[in-house]
Amino acid sequence: MKKYAALIMLVVAVGLSALAGWLGFSYLEQRETALRQELNQMERPVTVVVAKSDLYPGDVIGSHNMAVMDMPGQYLPSGVIVVDAFGSVEGLRLKVPMRSGSPLIQAFVAGSPGTGSFAELLRPGERAVTLEADPLKSIEGMINSGDSVDLVLLLDGEESETSDSPPIINLLDNATVLATGVRTLADVGHQDNGTLYNSITLGIPVDKIQSVLTADEKGEVFFLLRHPDDMGVARFGDEVGNGKGVEIIAGGRSNGGVLSSSSQVISSHEDGIWQEKAAESGRVYSLTRHQWDDAERSAN
Repeated sequence: MKKYAALIMLVVAVGLSALAGWLGFSYLEQRETALRQELNQMERPVTVVVAKSDLYPGDVIGSHNMAVMDMPGQYLPSGVIVVDAFGSVEGLRLKVPMRSGSPLIQAFVAGSPGTGSFAELLRPGERAVTLEADPLKSIEGMINSGDSVDLVLLLDGEESETSDSPPIINLLDNATVLATGVRTLADVGHQDNGTLYNSITLGIPVDKIQSVLTADEKGEVFFLLRHPDDMGVARFGDEVGNGKGVEIIAGGRSNGGVLSSSSQVISSHEDGIWQEKAAESGRVYSLTRHQWDDAERSAN
């Protein structure tokens, strides 16, 4: 009986060892399968939104400057914008610069938490300049960070009389408002406490800084709000002609024995200079709308 008991114990021990080995192998196989699936999931490409070209703070996010790209999921940063979520950020503005081909991250969008230094809001070649802005000049405080504005100078009376320039001078076109008071472009989208501001900070090209900083010595500086899609160049100071002109006869062609001519519109400034020179020479010329009046008349 004892001999059979030992044999039974041996068989049971071998069976338990085999079972333990099989269970261990099965666990390792399942673990390997799970790790492979996890690795495949990480390497699986994810379609994300990337920048088409180098972008800067204040640029509006849209299909014109964004593209889609498949990237391995394991290399994507946290908060990346996938293609299905693009609609939630389209039309908003960037608050940090982006390199071409880099993925768009939620923290890059104005109004999202997490921002770098204020200097990152500037484009290359720009300097931040803060200008005084009372309610009249800032459209009753309705200009916000991220808006686009034109900067114009309205000459005062004395400066306008002594200058040949028109009374309105265009200082800057399509400048991005980086901050209103202490509320920066990175704060766009956060709840505003309604506090009024008395200053506006713009990113100004270095070649325009002197004219902008010295403008208040010649008159008043105004901020003109423009539509974000308006990329045109404003010409507020261009002088409109008064319609006067001189008849120009040139070339060798004639019409029935009469030389062909055309009318060239001149400005009021040129008109004044011409009349002054004519008076000094003892002759008087009268300008009509399109041509000279009866040739020449003697001055008495």
